[in-house]
Amino acid sequence: MDLGIQADLILFHPYDHWGFAAMTQKECEDTLSYAARRLSAFPNLCWSLANE
Repeated sequence: MDLGIQADLILFHPYDHWGFAAMTQKECEDTLSYAARRLSAFPNLCWSLANE
């Protein structure tokens, strides 16, 4: 059953309130790898690395 719902996934957005700007490159790569592996099966996701 397809409800036609789209989800917008924004990774590392510029309004950092959670400390992403302080992450090392290794931590960023690990986070991206985890998100890609975990969420790539969902066809209704629009992926973005920044909102602007």
